[in-house]
Amino acid sequence: MPNVDRNQSIKSCLCCFSKTETLNDRDDHRSCLLTVTADNWMFRIDMDTGKVLQRVFLSNSHRFRHVSWETQGHSVVLKSLLEKNRTRGIVCSFAVFDVFPLEFVSVIEVSRKVFGKDVCDAMVTDGLLVVSHTPGSVKIYSLPCLIRNNIVYKAYLGRRCKEFGGIVGEHPFGLPVNIEINECPPVLFKVTCGDNDLAVGGFPWQYIIQTIKNHNIFKVFTIESPHDVENGVLKYESSHIEPDRAIFHHDESGRIIHYSSTEFRVLKLIRTGHSNALRVLFRISFGTMFLKEPESLFTSLGRKIKRSSQLSNTHT
Repeated sequence: MPNVDRNQSIKSCLCCFSKTETLNDRDDHRSCLLTVTADNWMFRIDMDTGKVLQRVFLSNSHRFRHVSWETQGHSVVLKSLLEKNRTRGIVCSFAVFDVFPLEFVSVIEVSRKVFGKDVCDAMVTDGLLVVSHTPGSVKIYSLPCLIRNNIVYKAYLGRRCKEFGGIVGEHPFGLPVNIEINECPPVLFKVTCGDNDLAVGGFPWQYIIQTIKNHNIFKVFTIESPHDVENGVLKYESSHIEPDRAIFHHDESGRIIHYSSTEFRVLKLIRTGHSNALRVLFRISFGTMFLKEPESLFTSLGRKIKRSSQLSNTHT
């Protein structure tokens, strides 16, 4: 790709591989690289040739900096920087697009007026709007319901929008905020956790939270049952410099990965009768390095010989 000025540098990108590319030779169904630049443009770039297939000016007021999948292979979401000006009451904004072809869906603003004065961050993923509150709680809302119930008009890329007063996605107009949320939508799920650290996955639906008192201890629950999961507390006995982590495996198998700087475990929730239990599938303990005591040897004349220290690996 050509060299560009700093204000045109890529801040975030996402590889979008089309499943229909072999069936449809149109440019809007080709695998592409979506990029978000520092000057608030989004580019759709051909993965094979590097040709710019489409460009969209995002906004003059929202600084979008991150692009990710909203629903894998179907739609993407752009997130803006967190707003520093608290007088506006906007925490951050999201722009949602369908892909193959690229179509604008909506721009959503997360405001403290609607979602609460203690809102500190938010994210959109897998059809959910996840809103974080201080000092440590997370609320989850349905994104499709939020869009369906609060959209004021539809807008299409490259077309003039009467309600917006400009051409959608063109400079200097950008994208319209076509979602107006006047009251807080219904909460699907609420949980208290340390550092707003919540992971949802598995089947039946499970979630992992970081405890508030100890950030190296995690707890696993099922959404369908309020009862504790057997062996659902994840922790390592020894303390480590690096923080421990517990996440769901990205292959959507429902397996949980719990790791520290010295150990790695893979676990899975097993249904036993009317209860659920967490079982360890396998574990790996990393080798530790330690210094041996120098060995002393003597010659036939009694002269002492010191050997250099050696490092040895011990695997458990």
